[in-house]
Amino acid sequence: MTDQLKSKYKILKEIGQGGFSRVYLGESLKDQKKVAIKVISKTNDLCEMKDIQKEIKIQKQFESPYIVTFYDMYETKKEIVIVMEYVNGGELFDHIVQKGSFTEQEAANIIQQVLIGLKVLHEKKVIHRDLKPENLLLFIDEKGNTTVKIADFGLSGLIDNSEDMKRFCGTEGYAAPEIMKNVPYDWSVDVWSLGVIVYNLVSGYKPFDSDDDYELYEQVVAADYEFFSPEFDCISDECKDFITHMLQAKAKDRYTVEMLLEHPWIKGNAPKVEITDLQSHLREFNAKRKLRRALLAAKSAVKFAAFAGED
Repeated sequence: MTDQLKSKYKILKEIGQGGFSRVYLGESLKDQKKVAIKVISKTNDLCEMKDIQKEIKIQKQFESPYIVTFYDMYETKKEIVIVMEYVNGGELFDHIVQKGSFTEQEAANIIQQVLIGLKVLHEKKVIHRDLKPENLLLFIDEKGNTTVKIADFGLSGLIDNSEDMKRFCGTEGYAAPEIMKNVPYDWSVDVWSLGVIVYNLVSGYKPFDSDDDYELYEQVVAADYEFFSPEFDCISDECKDFITHMLQAKAKDRYTVEMLLEHPWIKGNAPKVEITDLQSHLREFNAKRKLRRALLAAKSAVKFAAFAGED
């Protein structure tokens, strides 16, 4: 790490890692404010390095309580170091599992915050393109109040870049039909992904799920999902309506972020009753999600080790 970084921040401990990066908890020497420090190892892949630079450029634009804040960037011959806001509550779904009970009203409050964050992105002509549970983080203040923050802009794109709006990217099960079909798209892909998350959040299940890639593709492009019983028996009609307006196969039929913010479920009609059996379903969903992520990280680590061995 650079001397310039060390003159401003103190490294406390490692808190995460991927195939090409490590994340540390740090502290500002100026005011003792906690920060997250992401150290990315450079590769010879020029496209990958270009994407990292684009991610930094995009994230620097935003000042919103609902988006993880970018602070600093440092670069050496071997590394790129990004200093960001430290979000102390971790991943949203982990917090809900640990919490012990959860209501639709709490879900609606969470999704309202994500929608406000998305509105900020879209007003800057930025599309996230990889909304999923692990990219929603939770900040908890001294009084116990919580704020959901959108994180990880590694796959984000600019709406004005026509070539960028054709790029195949995202995470299977969350990517919109038009991305899966490899046709041009717009910011409505974020609405689709958030619709999948809302379905996850109130049921503990994914609306589109199959071990067979083609079957999953067919489910997504046709928006072929159901509100299964008994998982959705206790979920309000307003919530189901909200999800339905997001998970439309045709992008033009989806609600915009502004329309969703005015939906009755968001505006205060969500029930305050605990969602039955959600914790056990979410716990199982979370375990599967983390196992899959660990396997992908292991593959990336092998790839990086092979690359490093070539130097």
